[in-house]
Amino acid sequence: MRVLLVFPPSRVGGCFRGDPELWPPLGILYLAAVLEREGHTVEVIDSTILTESQYEARVTSINADMVGISASFGQIKSALSLAEKMKDRRIPVVVGGPGPSSMDPGLFLKRCTYVVQGEGEETFIDIARHIEAGEMPPVPGSFTYVEGRTVCPGERPLITDVDGVPFPAREKLPIARYLDHWRSTYPKTVTSVLSSRGCPFHCSFCSKTVFGRKFRARSAKNLTDELLIIEEMGFDRVWFVDDLFVHDRKRVREICRTIKKERIDLEWACQARVESVNSELLSLMKSSGLICIAFGVESGSKKIIDWYNKGFTLAQCRTVFSLCHHMNVATHAYFIVGAPVETSHDIELTKAFIKEINPTYALFSVLTPYPGTPVYSQYAPSSDLDELDDAKKSVIVGQEHAEKKREEMEEFYAAFKAGIGEKPLLLGEI
Repeated sequence: MRVLLVFPPSRVGGCFRGDPELWPPLGILYLAAVLEREGHTVEVIDSTILTESQYEARVTSINADMVGISASFGQIKSALSLAEKMKDRRIPVVVGGPGPSSMDPGLFLKRCTYVVQGEGEETFIDIARHIEAGEMPPVPGSFTYVEGRTVCPGERPLITDVDGVPFPAREKLPIARYLDHWRSTYPKTVTSVLSSRGCPFHCSFCSKTVFGRKFRARSAKNLTDELLIIEEMGFDRVWFVDDLFVHDRKRVREICRTIKKERIDLEWACQARVESVNSELLSLMKSSGLICIAFGVESGSKKIIDWYNKGFTLAQCRTVFSLCHHMNVATHAYFIVGAPVETSHDIELTKAFIKEINPTYALFSVLTPYPGTPVYSQYAPSSDLDELDDAKKSVIVGQEHAEKKREEMEEFYAAFKAGIGEKPLLLGEI
């Protein structure tokens, strides 16, 4: 079949929003790869790198037997708008991603043929086989309408052999435009890679509805084979976007040694929990190209860290940031404001902690009760689709000043960095 996969515009990020950092839509690129392996002809529309007029021109001229749409929470409105257009043209539409995986499927089935929840590769393949055969029965891992009723024949088991999933089909993207964008903005070009799936931890603000809680990692050989392709494409750096790159230390050591053995000339950055990194491992990581690690610190108050159920201590944060500074590895720190129990004293503790650990870059977010998270189940602000997609209802009821707190923290951090003669550095600038 002719299958079109669409990454629609988001309310945050992408060319529409003037985002300086553009990341490829890995989810639909994985789908493109598995569908092509099944013999289908696949086209990708990636709004990340398109202007609004370019995107509209592409979707207006869609000619396909089936359309797949990826939707995060910020993409729900644009995804449903596109699905409505395809419904009018009687083209089957399959929607998946973090939004559909976490929300009531009935919100999407009014316009979509199937709603995929969880990992999409195997479910999408099954759906495509049925549509090609001219039938649309219930498929495990998805929801559909049968005689006016929402039906799901069961969850799809998680993919255990992640090495068996083909590399994301980056060739479907205008890679030169990604490279040009980065070069026009930063000294270095960066792209993203997913090296593992799943997270067994229980942070209260985090959803596990797509990849689940079971950690499943790609082998060092499989991962470095993809890095060689990325190097050939012309990128300077790689950003490992998985939650737990440094979870299995033995695997990380093997990855570092394989990168060095294959003489892969790519700098790289990753995300890690503060308690997962030690001196020996950090030294090996740096010797293989590591330039930056991002940590979810969230707060400088033990009370708030415990409320988020992070499972580490401030002492562990101090230790790992000191270690990174000593080894000249840049650090990105994520912070969240707006917990119901947060006070002005907690904010001041966080400011003091930021001065102490001095991250290279800090990102401040407002606590958002997204569907599928423990916070949402306790403090759900609304089940209304417009409210969820709007991203304005991003604070828990009674915390309407959280956005002001976030702005206060940003101003504080910028002033602090200026006071010590530094500037916050994004990944392309380090």
